[in-house]
Amino acid sequence: MTRLQATVTDGNGNPLANEAVTFTLPADVSASFTLGQGGSAITDINGKAEVTLSGTKSGTYPVTVSVNNYGVSDTKQVTLIADAGTAKLASLTSVYSFVVSTTEGATMTASVTDANGNPVEGIKVNFRGTSVTLSSTSVETDDRGFAEILVTSTEVGLKTVSASLADKPTEVISRLLNASADVNSATITSLEIPEGQVMVAQDVAVKAHVNDQFGNPVAHQPVTFSAEPSSQMIISQNTVSTNTQGVAEVTMTPERNGSYMVKASLPNGASLEKQLEAIDEKLTLTASSPLIGVYAPTGATLTATLTSANGTPVEGQVINFSVTPEGATLSGGKVRTNSSGQAPVVLTSNKVGTYTVTASFHNGVTIQTQTTVKVTGNSSTAHVASFIADPSTIAATNTDLSTLKATVEDGSGNLIEGLTVYFALKSGSATLTSLTAVTDQNGIATTSVKGAMTGSVTVSAVTTAGGMQTVDITLVAGPADTSQSVLKSNRSSLKGDYTDSAELRLVLHDISGNPIKVSEGMEFVQSGTNVPYIKISAIDYSLNINGDYKATVTGGGEGIATLIPVLNGVHQAGLSTTIQFTRAEDKIMSGTVSVNGTDLPTTTFPSQGFTGAYYQLNNDNFAPGKTAADYEFSSSASWVDVDATGKVTFKNVGSNSERITATPKSGGPSYVYEIRVKSWWVNAGEAFMIYSLAENFCSSNGYTLPRANYLNHCSSRGIGSLYSEWGDMGHYTTDAGFQSNMYWSSSPANSSEQYVVSLATGDQSVFEKLGFAYATCYKNL
Repeated sequence: MTRLQATVTDGNGNPLANEAVTFTLPADVSASFTLGQGGSAITDINGKAEVTLSGTKSGTYPVTVSVNNYGVSDTKQVTLIADAGTAKLASLTSVYSFVVSTTEGATMTASVTDANGNPVEGIKVNFRGTSVTLSSTSVETDDRGFAEILVTSTEVGLKTVSASLADKPTEVISRLLNASADVNSATITSLEIPEGQVMVAQDVAVKAHVNDQFGNPVAHQPVTFSAEPSSQMIISQNTVSTNTQGVAEVTMTPERNGSYMVKASLPNGASLEKQLEAIDEKLTLTASSPLIGVYAPTGATLTATLTSANGTPVEGQVINFSVTPEGATLSGGKVRTNSSGQAPVVLTSNKVGTYTVTASFHNGVTIQTQTTVKVTGNSSTAHVASFIADPSTIAATNTDLSTLKATVEDGSGNLIEGLTVYFALKSGSATLTSLTAVTDQNGIATTSVKGAMTGSVTVSAVTTAGGMQTVDITLVAGPADTSQSVLKSNRSSLKGDYTDSAELRLVLHDISGNPIKVSEGMEFVQSGTNVPYIKISAIDYSLNINGDYKATVTGGGEGIATLIPVLNGVHQAGLSTTIQFTRAEDKIMSGTVSVNGTDLPTTTFPSQGFTGAYYQLNNDNFAPGKTAADYEFSSSASWVDVDATGKVTFKNVGSNSERITATPKSGGPSYVYEIRVKSWWVNAGEAFMIYSLAENFCSSNGYTLPRANYLNHCSSRGIGSLYSEWGDMGHYTTDAGFQSNMYWSSSPANSSEQYVVSLATGDQSVFEKLGFAYATCYKNL
């Protein structure tokens, strides 16, 4: 509010008292301002007359003061500034699409206004975004109330950029931008053709990958394919556009053998070439044995077979053979194919290893194929170098196994693969699972032993060339016996609240009544249907000399749990006991919810509802030390949705009673939240309308135009009205259609004016009925 003062004097400067003075504003702006006492005042003894000026529109305006009795006047310029105390982020605008770049992009403008919509200068706006570069993360508004930044990115795709006032970080507006590839910098980054050689008349898939300077795939770019010599190559389509992955694909079919230079080109001149070799004959290479012994005189016969494209053997052609690495010898380096198209050579070696044999043939182009032959140790000097048992002690259950491994070497210490080893029981009572085994690539032959009687057994391993080794295995006492063992619980039923507990007592004896004494490896586990969230304490081994063990059980779930004793993974004596866990009583949420920047009590919020409303359940609603992440949420009605974070959303028109349940992921009592909505609201979206249309909109939809106190009934956030509960309704524009603006109420100010309420601030104003405001309506549930 501004105070205007006029001083009236006579020609000699003497003050004139009791003179009527009138203050006026230009007609085109007067509707936005109010002059105290209607702009009329009477001068006092000092010749001074005062009125107040208030308004909702910032700027500089002429105010004229006139002395009624004398017809004289004077005009002064009065400046009204925006109310920075009510500054808010009004909008965030930008183009939707821009091209990836480090210097160019999308200009994003944040507009800041006061409660009356006047632009506010000097307000700091903070920006943030994902996968983008911002020219600045904090900018002050200019005299237009604008704060601008440049958004750039080198990665294509959708980007989210958000803005908020520095002093109101929770009031955020976000915009979605789309960064597209830089077509002007497109290049062919790779040309994909089959590796090796292809057969004449065979279709070959050729793919060109197109990317911009930042590596982004470029879609819808025409790629021209060619091959030289062109007369001998059939191309399915000369020009193909790239797909969304930036790939263009054609089929090429060579008509003769030879080398071709395949090329892909873009309209901007970028291109890439790659060589393709086509052959009209096929060469294969096989070995009579993929494994031979070192110094073996017969070696391995390798046969190269040459056929035409239709499979006919090709006779009389010279095949070139070579072998790598050094250590192996071929019987010939060049061999001519016989009538079957075959050329054989023999490989021998004096060194253990894996050798690659290459066969090649040249007929315009070189055709090549390879295979491998493995050379292992010499079996004529084979012996068992080591023989081990793992584990060396097993239970005499006739099921517990000890794995026996014999490692075989030749006289030079080379491991021997593919040799048979013979196993035998030398002493004791046990069973070998296999009496023979063949050594693997590490020279190891494997069998296993089991038994039903306690004591020590000895097993031998030997090859046909000799070299025996032995190993000892110990079999210990058998398992607990059902007739001599017992498992008991002192409680048959517990509450699933992690507090109620039972004691488990286990006594284990074997069939002869001997206690089974262990100091580790014992545990109690569930069997059959699993009851969640059961906790069992560490085993008490203090009486293990008697085969006596104890543990304490608590739980947080519900159901009948069958508990069994397990020793080193083995269920003992078939014993079990059951404990019934009953559901813990639900607890009522008594904390707060976070609603548009304000925490309100869970027990009473909300009384007002609308489609698109959302708020957050705070952690003070749950067990101490727990957060929303520790619970799974469910809703009893389809119109209410609650996500994994505890965010509650009203999806459509609701009812007056609904329940949300937070079930703990790790057991214990659930927490429930009763939603009791008294009134349901709808709105006319972005439509401005006069008062009568607002009334008609509500009534025609079965709703009622609200009184002013239904829109907001207090000066602070609280329970009972639309604004006090939900705050600035502009935050729900996207999901619910509300605006941060004035809404009609059914409360009359006088015969021609109605009260309107700002759903941005909760403030009341008076509008003429023929003025324009937004409309919202309610109905009781």
